[in-house]
Amino acid sequence: MKRISSLISAALVLFGIGTYGLFSDSGLPMNLAEDLQQEGELVRYFYGDLDLQYLPFGPLSEEIVDDLSGQDSTIGVEALFRMELPPALAEMEKGERDLAIFNILNRVSSLSGIEYYSASRERMRTLFTEVYRVEEEGSKKVLPDRQFSSIPELQEDILFQEDLTFGKNYVRNRCLYREGRFLMQIRNLSTMWYFILPLVRPENFRMDLLIIPEEDNIIFYGASSVDSASLFGIEKSKKDSFYNRIKAMQGWFSDQLESEFGSGS
Repeated sequence: MKRISSLISAALVLFGIGTYGLFSDSGLPMNLAEDLQQEGELVRYFYGDLDLQYLPFGPLSEEIVDDLSGQDSTIGVEALFRMELPPALAEMEKGERDLAIFNILNRVSSLSGIEYYSASRERMRTLFTEVYRVEEEGSKKVLPDRQFSSIPELQEDILFQEDLTFGKNYVRNRCLYREGRFLMQIRNLSTMWYFILPLVRPENFRMDLLIIPEEDNIIFYGASSVDSASLFGIEKSKKDSFYNRIKAMQGWFSDQLESEFGSGS
């Protein structure tokens, strides 16, 4: 019953029903849009059942609910970020702008070397030492990043990544586009190890990143769900680690925008 209640709550947010007030253009309830405008970033954790409260309404939101509700969550995290849209990008025609964003999301080799803040070490630390596209799980042959001349509705790839926390693994990366919105869905294909501990079995780590360009801003929403039978008493540090992944991906996307189009106004 609790799981059903959580899904109903997510659906209420998804379809804009409840006590949230009118939606902003991004699909956020006004109270969240105002908080995000003031804070720049919002983050919350949930445990057990799926409980998405920051999910923007609109195209591709239902895909996030479907993806994350397909497993039992031990730990979940969602985060919202507001980013300034670089003027050079804002001045483009919508089709040209969206193609540029889609190609950035498929520039997966640029994830190599991205960093996050390690609370336990109190310093910045590399998240991935290497990321690249491969033909299939188990392959070591490096394939070049994809470059598109038009946006497909769905693009799916297998990525190899060497993770300083969880070791070498393969993930499925899906990029979806609909009505000016972008969704990047990442799911582990191999076991994620923490030293000698098999922390997360295949298909049990999922991360969804929703990018919503507006006139002057970009709303970046991330949600991650992890199904693990046991976290071996390291719940606190691993909880932060899964948030750090969303934060690092947001930082990567922001850096890619800035390197190609300059900083926001």
